[in-house]
Amino acid sequence: MSQDYNASLNLPKTDFPMRAGLPAREPEMLRRWQEMDLYNELLKKNEGKPRFNLHDGPPFSNGNIHMGTAMNKSIKDFITRSKAMRGYYTPYIPGWDNHGMPIESAIIKEQKLNHKAMSVADFRSACQAYAEKYVGLQMESFKRLGVIGDWEHPYRTMSKGFEADEVRIFGMMYKNGHIYKGLKPVYWCAKDETALAEAEIEYQDDPCTTVYVKFPMKDDLGKLSHLDLSKLYFLIWTTTIWTLPGNLAIALHPDELYAVVKAPNGEMYIMAEALAEKVMGIGGFDSYEIVESHPGSFYENMLAQHPFLDKTSRLLLADYVTMDSGTGCVHTAPGFGADDYLTCMRYGMEMVVPVDDQGRHTDYAGKYAGMDPAVKLQYACGGIVVAGLLYLILALIVKLVGVKRVMRFLPPVVTGPIIICIGLSLAPSAISNASNNWLLAFIALAVVIVFNIWGKGMFKIIPILMGVLISYGVALILHLCGVTNPGGTAILDFSTVSDAKFLGLPPFQICKFDITAILVMAPIAIASMMEHIGDICAISATVDQNFLEDPGLHRTLIGDGLATSLSALFGGPANTTYGENTGVLELSRVHDPRVIRLAALFAVILGFIPKISAIISSMPLAIIGGISFILYGMISAIGVRNVVENHVDFTKSRNLIIAAVIMVCGLGFTNGLTFTIGGTTITLTGLALAAIFGILLNAILPGNDYTFGENTKGDVSRGLGMNPQNSDIES
Repeated sequence: MSQDYNASLNLPKTDFPMRAGLPAREPEMLRRWQEMDLYNELLKKNEGKPRFNLHDGPPFSNGNIHMGTAMNKSIKDFITRSKAMRGYYTPYIPGWDNHGMPIESAIIKEQKLNHKAMSVADFRSACQAYAEKYVGLQMESFKRLGVIGDWEHPYRTMSKGFEADEVRIFGMMYKNGHIYKGLKPVYWCAKDETALAEAEIEYQDDPCTTVYVKFPMKDDLGKLSHLDLSKLYFLIWTTTIWTLPGNLAIALHPDELYAVVKAPNGEMYIMAEALAEKVMGIGGFDSYEIVESHPGSFYENMLAQHPFLDKTSRLLLADYVTMDSGTGCVHTAPGFGADDYLTCMRYGMEMVVPVDDQGRHTDYAGKYAGMDPAVKLQYACGGIVVAGLLYLILALIVKLVGVKRVMRFLPPVVTGPIIICIGLSLAPSAISNASNNWLLAFIALAVVIVFNIWGKGMFKIIPILMGVLISYGVALILHLCGVTNPGGTAILDFSTVSDAKFLGLPPFQICKFDITAILVMAPIAIASMMEHIGDICAISATVDQNFLEDPGLHRTLIGDGLATSLSALFGGPANTTYGENTGVLELSRVHDPRVIRLAALFAVILGFIPKISAIISSMPLAIIGGISFILYGMISAIGVRNVVENHVDFTKSRNLIIAAVIMVCGLGFTNGLTFTIGGTTITLTGLALAAIFGILLNAILPGNDYTFGENTKGDVSRGLGMNPQNSDIES
């Protein structure tokens, strides 16, 4: 017979239930605390004792409480209760912030309000009712958490007494002379037309475009009259190109030396002497002359001419100017930066507001003043349409001249180094992306290598897809575990995913034409056409098919140009060949055009699913960088194979010179080469310059014995043979 041990256990006698029964007991406890007026009883217990006040930083009444607000209130409750237990008099007045963007944004999103179609009074009344609703809901939630406070007399920023006190204090500040009307740069949301606090600003790690801009000398105050002032420029550097219309001044460090640097083209540039070598190198000048040098204070109050607006820019002094980057001459736009603003204020300069509350240009932009950004995009698209039509002109030339004659200018000694440059020029982008999180980058790289070498069946031909999926899965796990990138940023950002729709149409808009926009955008086609030819050569070599002959270089140019023009006609982006895809084809060994067409169709379908696009855009840059290690490297490897398999003789000086110039141009001109023709600024990329100089040198230098279609074996090996599939080709 088994023994019952229950009777042998010596358990304490208590009324406390074995099971807490919290759902039933919690309301009872809260009711009991309320009936006994626990908050005031605690105050009475310590009345007359040292006082401890915890001033409550209020939450926004813009929704139900969340983990952040719950933790905030609970910690405050812990503090006040602990102080009360230690004998302090602890009044605690909870409160709410009932104003500001968080509430406006919440009600617009929740109730689908078109606040711009409402009167100000109606919108404010709606916001007030919304805030009142969530004050009540949050208060009940805080009570459920057990927070003790004076819930009968909370403060609210929208209460009339609170607002009256604010007006009263503002009046006192005005009487004391602390209030004045003026202009000052602030963080601004053009969409909601409201100022933002610095804490509300979120920055993204986007690559920025830098420009060097010449400001012609306008008034030297008689100090540099011995120089040709018509060729004298202050040279500035900026990453905020859109602020140039708001430029009022150029800031120099008062004690640093600034040199007048003479370039071989006869122009003279004023820049920091310490940065002259670096800047001139970026400008593509192998040699230069420092004519004279002066401290920054020497140039104070000189005037420079704005590069594209009818106004002057004043030379000012500022201690914050550094010699770490740029030119030492700092573009100063007081309407866009606090330092710029304070510097110009110190010189008593009038402020400029180059944009209005909607983010549209003011009169500073001439005919573009007040223009919606979408309309400006239409003019840019008009320039892109013309750029696409330039492809058709080149295609016609190729058709009339014949691909054989064209390819005589593109022998392996030209195309090989160009292809190498295409890959190597992309390498810094791979490193930059991977550096965001080296762990994810190496995981993506390792997965691609493993599946490419040891993968079986279907998995062997989709190593890149597997690399993306597996590394993204790792990123998701790390994100859920609270791990961040080394820089402190979140590994994944799903902020756009929740707001994206499941179905939607891309924004269509008809382009507009303007001669200025055309002259700015169209010359870009020169660079992209050169890259087009290089990419077609690379992909021909990769898949062992002569795309230059069939379907023909003229047809590929027509396809590229028409796609660009038709896309831009309806507000879409420009089209161009994509060198990265060459690496994909080499890695996957999938060359069937039907697969490419299917992928294109799939991409078009996804274009109508914004939710998928938002998920794809959440891809960590580090993963892209890891994948790019393989893709970009393979492009360069294809170029090397092009040179090796065609037995390019580098013992010949002409071949060595051509390859050397191509490599230096393609990799050295990281920011391209910018020049002005007829008042229009044109920038050629490093790859465009490499192609141009390579073609010119091959045509000029003696010893060009290459004939397309004659060396069949060599042409076949680089994918350029007349009959690449012909089994009768000599071995």
